[in-house]
Amino acid sequence: MNYYLMHKDDKVLALDIYEPTGTILDYEVLMEEKKPAYIDNIQNMNYWWSARAIPKSRSGINQILKRNGIDTTETLMLKNMALNLSDCYWVRSVDSDIRYDDVNFFDNVFEKVDFGSDLSVAEEKKMKSNMLSSPSGSLNGQMPKYWEVNRRTGERVLVKKAIGIKGHHQALNEVFAYEFHKKIGRFNSTEYWLSRSNGVIKDVRCGSFATKDMEYIPLAYIASGQQINATDARKTVRAILDALEALGIPRAAASSYFSYLHLTDFLISNTDRHLNNYGILRDSNTLKAIGFAPIFDNGNSMLYDTLGYWGFDEFRRLKIKAFGIFTNDKKLLMAGKAWYDKLDLDALPSAQQVCEFYGRLYSGGDRRNAENIASAYAYKLRIFERIRAGEALHDILKNKDLLKGLPFGS
Repeated sequence: MNYYLMHKDDKVLALDIYEPTGTILDYEVLMEEKKPAYIDNIQNMNYWWSARAIPKSRSGINQILKRNGIDTTETLMLKNMALNLSDCYWVRSVDSDIRYDDVNFFDNVFEKVDFGSDLSVAEEKKMKSNMLSSPSGSLNGQMPKYWEVNRRTGERVLVKKAIGIKGHHQALNEVFAYEFHKKIGRFNSTEYWLSRSNGVIKDVRCGSFATKDMEYIPLAYIASGQQINATDARKTVRAILDALEALGIPRAAASSYFSYLHLTDFLISNTDRHLNNYGILRDSNTLKAIGFAPIFDNGNSMLYDTLGYWGFDEFRRLKIKAFGIFTNDKKLLMAGKAWYDKLDLDALPSAQQVCEFYGRLYSGGDRRNAENIASAYAYKLRIFERIRAGEALHDILKNKDLLKGLPFGS
């Protein structure tokens, strides 16, 4: 064993890591109570470990690794001691006596490191000098992103780059979703704000909701691989509710949260609510659950990649695929049943407000795109309103009157 998995200054696991690839070959549990929730074999250990690294499929990362003589994103993460801004797990060599307070990124200043594919020679040189002391080396997700420190306030800020019209749309979606949930006012949502250059969206930003004393644990780390059943969403939800209840989150509260989240995901056409995109906050000293993390990562919503498909049957029949426990619009809607009578329709943005919001991005000859987004949202509202009135979903979807007055239905 050549490394320890640490939680703050506690040695949790002894690890045998093959350094050239960052692969964990073996491990030994040293502190059961602080072990990540579902690690009970080497396969789950490596899944947990790799899920914390930059995805190999992120644009440009493989070229950056090659130019810097690094084999894998796990190796890059290892060179950064696997430190991040989500929780207090990290790794250190067995012959090191370094302490968490000396290196953690919640307290210690770090330089911006943008693992992007469009860096200038000067930017890449600066990145190379800082890349082994940055939380960006342990930042998962496909969208190009990095952490930086606000030098005035000390706030840790996550910057998600908006590349091309699709990236601009995703950035706007983050802001819209924050305003959407804030307007409803029932659960906390992460605040996002835009950064522009010459009037063009450059990136979207948010602060960290984790601290050294309050860490984020995604549902993917709470539910074991054996509990996740790709063909039985209800069984998966029951397993997650069981796991959350064991951590001290009341079952009724967790069930209500899931119902709300999936119903609102249906309304904003969020297709990316996988198990890393929601979770809980816990006290990193006592390990007791505090509650659910603020809602975040809603970029893949509001038809961000389907603007060219107006009139297609999959949308009309609620068959658009979603990446998560519930795999399409119809299933998301049904999963939100407990909130049918709780959600205040008057608190929701109108289709006109949606059109005006997205009109900031799509203007001039592209104005039709903003209208289409608003029409799709209006279609979802019509379905929801009729369900609340007592109509069966099967009958609602057969009613072609729902499409009247909507651009995509013409």
